[in-house]
This record gives sequence, structure tokens and C-alpha cells, in this order.
Amino acid sequence: MVQNTQDSAWRKIATAIAVSALATSAGIVGATTSHAGTNGTWTRVTNDDVSITTTPSILRQGSDLLAGWQQGSVGNSAVKVVRINAKGKAIKTSTAVSGWMSIEHDPALARLSNGQVIVAYSGVRTSEPSDPFSQTVAFSRLGAGDNWAVATNESLSDSYSSYHSAYGLAVVSSGSAVVTGRIPTSTNRVTFRIGIAPTIAAASGDFHGREAALGADSYNLSLVRDNASGAVVAGWFIGGGSDEGVWLQQVWPTVGQAVRAPGSGPNAYWSGGNIGLASPKSGGVYAAYATSPSTIALWKFGATKARTVTNKANYFRSVKVAAAPTGNRLWVSWLEGRELHVASTNPTGTKIGAVRTGQSLKWGSENAYLYNLETDAYGPGLDAILTAGHATTANQADLFHVQLLPALSVKVSPKKAKAKKGKKFTVTVTDAGSPVKGAKVKFLGKSYLTKANGKVKVTLKKKSKAKTVKITAAKKNFVSATAKVKLTK
Repeated sequence: MVQNTQDSAWRKIATAIAVSALATSAGIVGATTSHAGTNGTWTRVTNDDVSITTTPSILRQGSDLLAGWQQGSVGNSAVKVVRINAKGKAIKTSTAVSGWMSIEHDPALARLSNGQVIVAYSGVRTSEPSDPFSQTVAFSRLGAGDNWAVATNESLSDSYSSYHSAYGLAVVSSGSAVVTGRIPTSTNRVTFRIGIAPTIAAASGDFHGREAALGADSYNLSLVRDNASGAVVAGWFIGGGSDEGVWLQQVWPTVGQAVRAPGSGPNAYWSGGNIGLASPKSGGVYAAYATSPSTIALWKFGATKARTVTNKANYFRSVKVAAAPTGNRLWVSWLEGRELHVASTNPTGTKIGAVRTGQSLKWGSENAYLYNLETDAYGPGLDAILTAGHATTANQADLFHVQLLPALSVKVSPKKAKAKKGKKFTVTVTDAGSPVKGAKVKFLGKSYLTKANGKVKVTLKKKSKAKTVKITAAKKNFVSATAKVKLTK
């Protein structure tokens, strides 16, 4: 297995924390101030002791985004949830549970069929071995005013999926069913439970997914509901052995066959982070993952081949995919160096656009280290939240949020022409390869609108000096684009 060296260090730290029940306390220094809600502008949404191993969980509630995380140290561990409004501003932080001896780094937000929001977590509540909360996946319910109540007589797993697990907690509901997935470190199995147990902890009810090859390990579990069929699909990574790679399996309402994602193994590149899964409005389940140290793939579960998002990445990590709430646009995101990289499909999901780079986060005098990305698509764009580590001060970290819009592409033909009055140029505006109608094109102070085919002809109204002229294309809810045409004598 080829492994991201930075993420390898993260994995060692995360494992040590899970086993030893330690959490890193982090002081906070000032981040770059910014106007919340501006496309591509980062906003700090926490101001507490967050660790670089913190793995946020996110959930859409109306127009708001909820983000949950574990924080605190041994003897005083908690799960916090921040509410972020549609403008990207953190408006309230609440406590879902507190005062535990330790809680693992991966709480999971979910919405039940009745609309009730819960956050699941596991850990050690007290030092008493018989404490039932130390033998289960517990959860808290969200009430009015962002007040949380711990479910004292219910649980999401039996003791088999107890605290001794550090490689993924995921919860999703479909109809009346609640599916909880867990990977205990004591086994090589991905474990699932269907339903909320009426006891702490449940006496039985778990079943097991694919068992990893002897000597291999399973990590990074995710669950997603297929928006068409309602089926729940799990995705996870197996490291080492003949089973190495990214695996997907339907786990509800029936248990299907586990399938390895095309190109993901053996000798796979492990990019870390929970497996990126999403289901667009029209249905189907998509996974985004690494196939080499430079290649990211997008695969529809059940298809024979995956599509290449990029083959020019450089030892990236935390690959995610998110589906727009309308249409079939998919967003693929990942961390590379100290930058967030994003590529989106067209609205129908049939074509993948160019990779957008350069989303770095200035914190102090340098760009921050970026860890543990999670994403969710909203109306026109993408919400991304991640853990950022201060570049120059050790053990200082926080959660940051950014909103991104899809980017236009613009081409002009011809690219070079004599600067004669009446000369015409054809401008084409696209969104990940699909034509964009109604884009405003500006050329030498004049404005034009593209037609349904994404094209418009612009005219040189008078003779011009030899020079290079910019042509810009803009439309609401898109990032504008420019092209250049060279005028000669």
C-alpha cells in the first residue's frame, strides 16, 4: 500500500488517541478575518481546544449546516455542534454531551425519518467497567433552541461495536430504518446494526460486513442512502493483503455483495479520511477515491469502470464527493499540500470540469495545514469544513468553513486577429463542458448575453491599436472567467 506520509502521521496520532483516550488541547490564535458567506473566503467556526485529529461530521438542516466534533481532554471529553447559516456564518455552538472520560474523534450526525437530528458517539463515560455507556454507541437528540438530550435508555449498537474501535462511525436513516456502522479495532470486520436498541447496550442485533484478509485492517467507514431506491450503501478502505482497496456494499434493506472499486487495489494509494460517498437526486451511489498517488477517480457503484477526475494530483488526502440537492451535479474535493482542490461536474453529472486549485487558508503569517475534510452541496454551490492546524504554533487547531460556487469556462475564437472595425469573435461559455445560457460577456466595454448553446458573437466596434484584450464571462451563482484575444496591426 502506498501511503500519504502526512496522513500516515495523522493515522498514527489518531490511533494513539483512540487507544489511550487522549485528546490534544489546542490554544487559538487569530485567523485572518473575513466576511462570511463570500465565495472562497474562509471563516473560523470554532474557538476551542480542537485537535488536528478532529474529524468533523456535517448535516444539512434546512438552510443551515450543522457540524459536530469531539473535543476536550481525558476526564472531560465532549461533543460539540456548531450551526452555520446560509451565509457561512457560525451563529451558535451547542454541547451534545460532556463530562465523559473520553470520546472518540469521529462523532456522527444523522437525521431520523421523523426529522429528529441526532449525534452518535462512543467512548468511556466513567472509569467504572460496568458502565453501560462504555459498551455501546450512544447518541444525543437535538431539541428546541439547539439544546441536546442524551438518550439514556437507547443505543445504536451492541457491545461488539463498543468503544474499542477507532476507524469509523457512521449513521444514516432510510425510511423507518436507522443503520449504524462501526469498525472495531479488535477485529477486521466492518460491523452494522439496524435500528435503535431500547437498552444500553443492546444484547444483540449487529451483523458483520466483509471480513478483511488476515493481517489487513479496515478504516474510514462511510454510509449513504441511495436517493432513488432508499437502499443504504457502505464504503470503507482495507489496507494490506489481497483485499486491499476501497470497498462498497449494500447493507440495507438486504445485504449485497461487497465490491472493490475499480483501480483501488491491490497496492492501493491510501488517501485517508472517511470514504467519500454521495447520491444525487436521481439516485445511484457514487464514490470518490484514489487509484494512484496522482489520480482521483469517481465511480458509480455497480459500474464496470470509474471516471478520472484528475491524474495530476500530488500525494493528496481526504477525498470527498457531494451531490447537489437538485439536478445531478457532483462535487469532488480533496486536500493537497496546504490547499483545498475542487472539481465539479456539469448539472447533469455527465462531464467533469477542470480542477480548481489555490483554496489556501492564511492563519497567522503562513498558510495553515489542512486536515480531515467534509463537504456538503447546497443550492448552487458547496460547503466545505475541515480541521486546520496553525503553521507556526504547535498543537493549535480549529475548524474552518468555506463556500464555493461552480466556475465558468470561457473560450474565444479566433484567439488572434487584425484590429479592424467590424471584426467578429465567437465567445463560448460552459459549465464543466455544458453550454451556459444567459452569461454576461463583456468585450471592450460592451455587454452581450450567451444563447442556449452558450455562444455569442462580439464585435470590434472600431479600429483598435495592437494589444491584448480581456473577455470576461459572468453569471449569478458562478465564479466568473476570462479569456484573452490578441489584436494585431
